[in-house]
This record gives sequence, structure tokens and C-alpha cells, in this order.
Amino acid sequence: LQMATLWNGKNGSSCPMLVAAVISPIIATAGLGYLQRLDTLLQSASAHFSPNTTPTIPILHPPLAPLQLLPLAQNTISEHLSSSSALTPREKHHLQTLDYLLQEKYDCAIEELQMLLITCPGDALALSMIMDLCTLTGNCKAAHWAASSVASYWSERTSSRLGDGRTSQPGHTIGTSLISLGFALSHQNNTSQTAESLAESSLHTHDTTLFSDSGSFCAGVASASLASLYEMQGRSSEGLSLCGGYDGVQRFNQCGYMYHDCILGGFYGGVFALDKDGAGAGRTALRIYDEYFGERIIRYCVRDSATVAVAGSGSKEHALS
Repeated sequence: LQMATLWNGKNGSSCPMLVAAVISPIIATAGLGYLQRLDTLLQSASAHFSPNTTPTIPILHPPLAPLQLLPLAQNTISEHLSSSSALTPREKHHLQTLDYLLQEKYDCAIEELQMLLITCPGDALALSMIMDLCTLTGNCKAAHWAASSVASYWSERTSSRLGDGRTSQPGHTIGTSLISLGFALSHQNNTSQTAESLAESSLHTHDTTLFSDSGSFCAGVASASLASLYEMQGRSSEGLSLCGGYDGVQRFNQCGYMYHDCILGGFYGGVFALDKDGAGAGRTALRIYDEYFGERIIRYCVRDSATVAVAGSGSKEHALS
């Protein structure tokens, strides 16, 4: 965020792609309202930011400018999103996507990303964002199209086809995990087996690489794909093991995606526990839900035009409210 601000400040925007890479995934995952809330918090934080606490990295000296994401995105788009701008086609697609996201035109953003994947099927950032947007809007067809359109590109780069002694290609599991998620979100029986196979292959890579960076990133996506498949097929026992068992939790708990632990552990874990219909299933589901969401419940009270954040105590009543 700081680099995006420094390189795209008042003296002009020299790195517009960095702005798109920072801001677009936030909106695609949580919406424009979340971005605006971040700006409010960042503006409040900048008031307490003194030169004495400035990082000692030379490029970040002297005192830092306040981080404001929405104005940063708007200024970058107005400066670069034109026919005369010297951007690559990929950069133009990403900036146009950001422009649509700022206007909350999610369907247009999905179409823009689809055009990008036609020319750049290896763009994992675009593939990840289109899956986030399809999840947000419920566009199952677009998720299936995106997964199908890039599947051959990633399939040609599997370890069995490298032919030079390598056992895997760096970052390959990220692409296959996203493809698996796209097939799973489409809810089509003819692709469910492929989705499950790809997800399990990615998780196997994650388990055998001792939680390497590329493995840990993909584990959350692959787990989400399997959770969606297990729910669709009514496989509650496997789903509860995936989202509630120790080994399953370790795969997605620190994967780095926003609130991924809540979605998989709290939501899917609770649903699978409830589906088992055993004695005390309701209490178990509530306990699982509260375990993940209780600490993240924040109530905002407006008093005298000042917003006061009151952290939830983590109790079941707060979580359910």
C-alpha cells in the first residue's frame, strides 16, 4: 500500500498496475463499502503517525503521506485509462476492471476479466479476482467459463509434461486450485470429478512441500473447492473432517485470504455439523460458528457524530446477533 502511494502520488502515476493489484482484490472480495471503511480507518491512523515512528527504509523517508485507497484508485484511472496512455493491453484490462469495480458494475468487471484471460490465460491475479466476483454475484456460468478457458494452459504445464527433471512448476498449484474452484462453483455434475481431482492434487502438493509459500496460498482455495463440492453432494462427514479436523484446519487457517478461516471453518464447518443430524448437532454447529466469528464481531455505534468501534466479547449471543 505504501509503495503504491509513493509511486502514484501528486507528481504523477508511474506504476498504475501496482494500484490495480492492491485495490481490485479488496473490492472483489469485500465490496466497495469495505474499501471506504478502510480509508476511514487509515485516515484516523495517519493522525497518530509521527516521524519518529516512520520506517527507516530510505525510500520511505521522510514522513509518509496518509494512505487513502479510493482517491488513489480514482486518480490513477483518470490519468492512465485513455487511448493515449502507454500501457500494455493487460494493464489496460486491469485498470478498466478497477474502474468497473469502483462503480460497482460487477458484471462488467467479470466480462473485462474474461477478455483478459483470452489473451493472458496465465494471469493468476485475473483468475483469482473472477472467482471472487463470481462468488460475490453468484455467477456460476462465468466461473465455469473462466476455469474451462484456462484449463488447457495450466494442464500443459503440469509436472508430468515439463520433461526437464523438475517435479513441479513454481506457482502451478495456484492455477490448478483456482480452476478447481471454478468448476466447483459451477455446480455441474460433469465437472465435479475434475474439480475434486485438481483440488486433492493441490492439497497433496501442499502437504508434501512442508507448507511452502505457493502451497499454503493454494491450500485455502483448494479447501474451498472441496467444501463446495461436499456440500453440493451431501458428503457431511468428509466436509466436517475438511473444515473441522485438525489437519484440514491447518491447510486453510493461515492461507492469507481475507476471512477464509471464517468462511471454511465457521460457515461450512457449522453447516456440515448441522447436516449430520446427530444428538446435539445444533449446539456443535453454534460452537463452531462462534469459535470463528465470535472474535471478529464488531458493532459500530454512532455517538455525537463520532464512530466508536466496540469489540464483541466473543460470546454466543454477540456472534449470533
